[in-house]
Amino acid sequence: MTIETEVKYLINKLPNNLPNPIYIEQRYFEPVNTLNKILELFNLNSLENISTKRVRLIKTDKISYVITLKTKGMYSREEYEVEISEKLYNEILKEKILSCVIKNRYKINNSIYTFEFDEYLNLKIKLFTCEIEDNEFDKHKDEIESILKDYFKLEFIDVTLNPKYKNSNLIKYFG
Repeated sequence: MTIETEVKYLINKLPNNLPNPIYIEQRYFEPVNTLNKILELFNLNSLENISTKRVRLIKTDKISYVITLKTKGMYSREEYEVEISEKLYNEILKEKILSCVIKNRYKINNSIYTFEFDEYLNLKIKLFTCEIEDNEFDKHKDEIESILKDYFKLEFIDVTLNPKYKNSNLIKYFG
């Protein structure tokens, strides 16, 4: 378990000179038939405090599958994440799927931050976001926003606390 603290910006375009994309299909689901396997996987007694259950197919030079559980929260929350087998992934796909987001992710690291630029592929509108994980965002907000504006040459709006822009809600509002 880790504490995930991230901020999310709606951006007007993708920056130039991006690395190769990471292709991601992420599905939000309600476990029924796979519940016991998931509890065992994370050594949990229940999913009572878990608000987000997500499974991802990730394509780089190989394909991997990852399951993530998150507690409630907009800015900071507990996150449980582990790689799973293709077999378990396919079992989860048979569960009740609440929403699905397909995107290309471009990661750019500078000496301090990792900027994750997402280009959403299955929405009715063109949508681009940038996420930055930072446990001390209040301290670094001006610096991060300066990098977005001056280095990446982007216009942006902080949508961290806007539930419309949570990945699990994107299809509902923009699909």
